[in-house]
Amino acid sequence: MKLINRGLRKTRKSIAGIAGEEAGFTLVELSMVMLISVIMLAGMVAMITNAFDLFGTSKDLQAVTDSQRRVLGSMTRQIRNALFLVDAECDENTLTFYSDIDNDQGTAADVDNYAQAEKVSFYLEDKKVMMSVTEPDGTPAVPATIGSYVNSIKFYYFLAKELPELDPISPDPKSPINSYAGTEKNEEVGMIRIVLRMQKGDIQRSFYQDVALRILDRT
Repeated sequence: MKLINRGLRKTRKSIAGIAGEEAGFTLVELSMVMLISVIMLAGMVAMITNAFDLFGTSKDLQAVTDSQRRVLGSMTRQIRNALFLVDAECDENTLTFYSDIDNDQGTAADVDNYAQAEKVSFYLEDKKVMMSVTEPDGTPAVPATIGSYVNSIKFYYFLAKELPELDPISPDPKSPINSYAGTEKNEEVGMIRIVLRMQKGDIQRSFYQDVALRILDRT
């Protein structure tokens, strides 16, 4: 029994000695662990930040794309079926015309009689493309937003069967140099080009759409 107890005491001392030697870390080891942890944490933060940035950029691009589709789609539908351009209210930044939005004008429209047609205007306000509609009975125009994130909108008018010639030094892509500058747009214009410059966050894009007119009884 004494031998056994003596052996157990020696074993406990040996274990205690080993544990004593390995129980702690040196300052250098702790410093290395902290440095590695900081580097790993910084890397994780950078990855998460980049992921959020990419997600935000993707959302901004999608928002701009969706907005331009709404704007150009709405404009194209209305302009294509315009009955009569209002020369005095058509310029580079505003487009105004009569259109049979609710399809009750029939085929009897002429340049003097739009008893059942609505007066439609497209223009830019606070980086939003607005559409206002004045009812045939003279009810005031009701503006509605059809698109956002728009820095500029321009309308270019072309004679029938004339194609745009691009301006090589213009800051606006697809801006032509040969657009119609006369005053009788309703009688001579056959196509309108819409150019949008849009921005949301760091995303900047330009879009355009050509719309051929189908105006009834043009003289």
